[in-house]
Amino acid sequence: MARAERDTGKQAAALKSVEDALSLIEEVRARVTSKQLRASYLATRQDAYQFHIDLLMRMHSRS
Repeated sequence: MARAERDTGKQAAALKSVEDALSLIEEVRARVTSKQLRASYLATRQDAYQFHIDLLMRMHSRS
């Protein structure tokens, strides 16, 4: 959803959506007891973190 919001110019909504998603990712990751599984899970979700960084950089460059 955040990508669609970004693509339609709704930067603030995209930011809220991606931050909500990251919060859920962190909640799930915190529940995993194995360090190896926790790292593996995080690796599969790197795209969300990268999107967040990219969105913040875009928003900053436009302000």
